[in-house]
Amino acid sequence: MPCKTAPLVDMTQTDPHRQQIALSSEATQSGAATTPTYSLCFLKSSDALGRKEVRAAWSLLASESANPETLYQSPTWTESWHGAGDSRRSEVAVIRNASGIVVGVVPIRHQTVSLEFEIGNRVFLRHSWPAANILGGQPLLPDDQEAHAALYAAILERNGSRGGLFFRKLPTDSFTWRALHAHAGRDCLIHPLDGVRKRHYIELSPALDACLARMSRKHRHYLRERLATFDEAANPGSRLVRIDSPQHVSLLLSLAARVSQQSWQHRELGRRVSTDRAEIQRLTHLASRGVLRSYLLLFRDEPCAFAIGYQYKDVYHYVEVGYAEKYASLSPGTVLLLMIQRDLVGHRPARRLDFGWGDAPYKARFGTHSTDNASVVVLPRTLRNRALTAAHAGFVRSRDRVRDIVHGRIAVRLAQVGSAVSRARR
Repeated sequence: MPCKTAPLVDMTQTDPHRQQIALSSEATQSGAATTPTYSLCFLKSSDALGRKEVRAAWSLLASESANPETLYQSPTWTESWHGAGDSRRSEVAVIRNASGIVVGVVPIRHQTVSLEFEIGNRVFLRHSWPAANILGGQPLLPDDQEAHAALYAAILERNGSRGGLFFRKLPTDSFTWRALHAHAGRDCLIHPLDGVRKRHYIELSPALDACLARMSRKHRHYLRERLATFDEAANPGSRLVRIDSPQHVSLLLSLAARVSQQSWQHRELGRRVSTDRAEIQRLTHLASRGVLRSYLLLFRDEPCAFAIGYQYKDVYHYVEVGYAEKYASLSPGTVLLLMIQRDLVGHRPARRLDFGWGDAPYKARFGTHSTDNASVVVLPRTLRNRALTAAHAGFVRSRDRVRDIVHGRIAVRLAQVGSAVSRARR
């Protein structure tokens, strides 16, 4: 599937937002093209949301998708950004079969994607490209390679030689992963930005003991003690507060921002929680659609930890979390996670708590399952791009190898110290 020239026929030149494209990948022995299997057009997000036929098909496809990232490609999510005034960089690809029936709706966000040569929080070199972000990673398309080829070729054709495609958190065992490598891989570069990473999640259980069963007895005892600290009877005013209604969004963001400013994330990474009008409007919209599900953990009536999250169907997305460092001795982050699990089982039950991107130690410790994922950029196969991606891949491999060695040595040293302390106590 060439990046610069694709087997596509441009049906209209009038509006770049509604470019109609038909795929004719099969041909007879005489060379004449057959009737296209799929046709594809690009719509502004507002147009796609406003068309009843497209909106109905979009909602149905999202409701039937097994992709845990479906929230981010749903009409509800797109509408929340559109309502917050951030629709200029987004559009929707609508795919129809030969009978004219909508079989795919793919929201796209145009953004900049960067290769970063970084260690810790220090970036030594950065190179960026414009890219079309396929929201949700796995597009709402049939599991048909021809449909995927039509979409990818059309976007790359429109972007030209300087742009690419971007898939965030794409599972390496997914149909999309295979389709990408079968088609784009022949004529484009497919580059994981940060290698393959584990994505952890919890299959929720009605019994909290089941969540802790994989931990040592000593650790389970420690966690129960921490939970008891936040019991109302032990410390009045200590409790978990669920926030999921539109009228409480402003209060949620105000208190979460206050806690976040006292967190290590704020100290290391800067501001994490926005309280501006657009964010309030966006979360208010999600709350009105039953998607926002966030939490505040109080200790003696004082907010000490928060989680901003979303529930779409039976998947809970654990998105932005933090705790005030002055409460670190109470393990508020761990208590918050355990209490949220209880609430997710007891109220409007979810099946899965998804930690999202990243391989933080606590995710591996509390997660019950994991999958291999990669954030992937697809680029034209130019000499410059080949050199940059090859250099970046080598850098990431070397950095990760050094990191694994250092972490391994630290773990061994900690184990030795722990053994020494145990012997001394005897």
